[in-house]
Amino acid sequence: MWVGNVPGDASLNELYTFFGQGPPMPEEERKAMESAEFHEEMLPQIEGVGGLSGVISVFLISRSNCAFVNYVSEACLHRGVEYFNGRPLRSSQVDPRCPKLVCRVRKKGDDIKAGVGGQRGVGTHTRWVKEKKAAAAKPPMEDGIADPGHSAHDRPPFVRGGAGGNVKKSSSGSSGSYASTNSGMLSKYFPIRYFILKSLTQHDLDLSVERGLWATQTHNQEVLDQAYRTSQTVYLIFGVNKSGEFFGYAKSPSTPSGSSPAPGGSQQGRWGTPFKVKWIRTNPLSFQRTRHLRNPWNHDREIKVSRDGTEVEPGVGQRLLEEWDRPEPAAPTSRTGAPKSPTTFSGPPSPVQSRGRGRGRGAMGSGWPQRDTGQ
Repeated sequence: MWVGNVPGDASLNELYTFFGQGPPMPEEERKAMESAEFHEEMLPQIEGVGGLSGVISVFLISRSNCAFVNYVSEACLHRGVEYFNGRPLRSSQVDPRCPKLVCRVRKKGDDIKAGVGGQRGVGTHTRWVKEKKAAAAKPPMEDGIADPGHSAHDRPPFVRGGAGGNVKKSSSGSSGSYASTNSGMLSKYFPIRYFILKSLTQHDLDLSVERGLWATQTHNQEVLDQAYRTSQTVYLIFGVNKSGEFFGYAKSPSTPSGSSPAPGGSQQGRWGTPFKVKWIRTNPLSFQRTRHLRNPWNHDREIKVSRDGTEVEPGVGQRLLEEWDRPEPAAPTSRTGAPKSPTTFSGPPSPVQSRGRGRGRGAMGSGWPQRDTGQ
């Protein structure tokens, strides 16, 4: 359930308590769910806060004054929408100016549109090729003055690290993966593709560095699989939610639709098959150093404003990776010429340099970590 008009100072505990006081599940419905095998892993959550009303989790987005409430069943979801829509989070005695909540059922396709799926079916790649052809056909400007409409991100991408060779062919086992009628166009004009992937925690990424594996949402996997099969190189740029920086980037050396077995803790249906990744950089890149980069394939927003699975325009993606190779900016100095404070930068990073934060704290769990849903 999507919830709008959430007060900016609302806390997660307040939302849990509020939505947990919704209409309870009928006894027959509760017994039926408790007897279902697929529901065993969810039973402990039902016994907690909001269990009687079917609330299993709440996700608060304070900066957008909204929240997402996940219910254990479709019936509980619709009861919650009907009950909470139009109700204020706080009583008039506590907060007379508290607005009424707006509650809606979030459509199943919204998750897909929030990531790579939002870039499908709108002719992004075809339009990009046409624009490049049109720009190449223009006569050069006189006196060596560059065309003001030809931005720096229009430069053709290059293959980093010597990657090259023939475009990968689809294997017999990938017949079920996402395919496109314009695969020939993608192979010709997009030898390199760049994607932003998000994680809820750095620990998940530390596990990926250790194991050389990653798993993404199923709708992202289809697009990444197509990119692997039609391109020479696929770069995956990773970030941790609310960290203020990119974690690092890796290559995808194998198709995400491969046959690697999923770890025991992975969730079936929501996450795709874990696939191999070859990490190139794991040192942080602050968003302060990427403020000049905007992604025209994401409404020209800053590159840091990306959903899980967002594809980056090739020229901008290339420039983003180049930022890891640039020297760190010098520390600011005071009027006396002395540094204002010790800098945290340690010079140009070396390939596959581990940040060390969150690592080496004991044995890793056997379960596969949770990935960001892109909400």
